[in-house]
Amino acid sequence: MGQKSEIAIEVSLFLEAGKSENVTLNLEWIFPKGIPDGKGDKFRNVTSEIERPTNENFILSYSIIENADLVKGKWRLKLYHKRQLLLEREYFIQ
Repeated sequence: MGQKSEIAIEVSLFLEAGKSENVTLNLEWIFPKGIPDGKGDKFRNVTSEIERPTNENFILSYSIIENADLVKGKWRLKLYHKRQLLLEREYFIQ
């Protein structure tokens, strides 16, 4: 059996706002090339909707567990609130 090792990309954030409340954010991870799914199709990004608090630190992460998911190159993270881009970060996996 092949070995599995977990790699995580993490970013710590603080959303400063006039009042403390939970806000809905849209998160998108974009990969340098397609990653195969269980059906043989490939996908270039993953999106999700999350709720996070304002005026508190929190961490966003993406874990890579399967070797097939370990795509070398430039990964990007985009974070939106109400369609407004709040953050865009690049990560390089070698």
